[in-house]
Order: sequence, then C-alpha cells, then structure tokens
Amino acid sequence: MNYKSLLLKFSRNSKVSFSQEGEDLIVLEFLKRIKSHNGFYVDVGAHHPFRFSNTALLYQKGWRGINIEADPDLLRAFKRYRPDDKNINVGISSHENTFKFFRFRDKAWNTFSEERALFVEDKLDEKSEVLYLKTTSLNGILSNNLNIFKGISILNIDIEGLDEIVLTSLDLEKYKFSIILIEDHKRRWPDNSVISNLLYHHNYVELAKTNKTYIFVEDKLIRSE
Repeated sequence: MNYKSLLLKFSRNSKVSFSQEGEDLIVLEFLKRIKSHNGFYVDVGAHHPFRFSNTALLYQKGWRGINIEADPDLLRAFKRYRPDDKNINVGISSHENTFKFFRFRDKAWNTFSEERALFVEDKLDEKSEVLYLKTTSLNGILSNNLNIFKGISILNIDIEGLDEIVLTSLDLEKYKFSIILIEDHKRRWPDNSVISNLLYHHNYVELAKTNKTYIFVEDKLIRSE
C-alpha cells in the first residue's frame, strides 16, 4: 500500500496516530478544547512525512508549516508527499557551522550528537555512517520564513540528543510558539531540567508527557479554556 492510500485510510479515522506515542492526538484534543482549528507548525528533525511524525495528522487536517531535516535522502519524501509544506534540507544547531552527522539504517536514530550516536551504536550493534553537513540556527530559518504563516503555532523538536541546544539558542521572546513538543533525554525531575526551566521562565506550562516527549503550552491558553 502506497503512502497516498495510507493517508486516505487514516483520514477516515481521526483516532489513528502518526506519532510514535500518540503526541498528535494529545495536541488535537487540546486544540479542540481551545477551539482552534488552523495554524502552522515548524518541525525540526522532521524525519519522515508520516512515520513517527507529530505533524502529519495536522497536515492531513489542512495545517501547513516548515519541515526541517538534515538528511537529504529523507527530505525527498517530504517534497513528494507533503508538497504544500516548506521543506528545508539543513541541520539545526546554535550557529552556522559544519558538523558530523551520524546516520543509521533506521534513520529515526540519526543525530548530530556523537554521545548519542555511540549509545545507539551500542544499542543496535551497528556502526553509523558519518557525513559532514552544514547547520544553521533556527532563529535564522524562522526570520526568513514565518511571515508566510498565520494562526496558532506549534514547534516540534526531535533531533536525538541536541534538542536542548536548539531550544536554548531560540529567541523565545521573538518566536512565541503556542505549543512546543520536545524530547528531553537529560530530564530526571522538572527542577533540574534546562528545557523545563527555560520554558517555565517564558510562561509555558506542561500539558502532558509521553515516554519520550514533553508537551508545553502557553499558560494564557490554559487560562482561556
């Protein structure tokens, strides 16, 4: 069954999730609560148009956004199956540079983090392929592209180990997303998490968590329910 057939099948049942752990259904339920039905997303480390995607279900429902993916092989599928999005082939870091990119057979494990790559190599008993890829800042991409989008905004960050670096380098005053989904591999308790403390400081509250992903929303959205 091809992807278009899968998309048609999934469209008949909104309870089907493209996310790895149902994150998209949590977001959709919250959007219903605040009576918001349109907007845009920015997906950093987008990986795949459908597999493990926190934005595919939104795309299906008419949302559009920016998909950012470092692996050029993966981005081809976005251009084919999500052509109405803006699809950008670049790595994200705190600044423009060239970094090692560790690629695996299952590309969901791809990462710029050497520490994370060594963990995955041991876990999978597989040696990664090393590429040298250019990176840029998320601030730079947003400054050049956000003017084409309107409505409620969702930021999804999943770059296997360097999520904290991306978030801490983002200007959260200038780019105030309504909902932020992010993995936090270092979090043990909320008060010792750089990610959580940063978002609390910028008036976000934790809406929900799955095994891997934390979902934060602006506190004013909670108050407006």
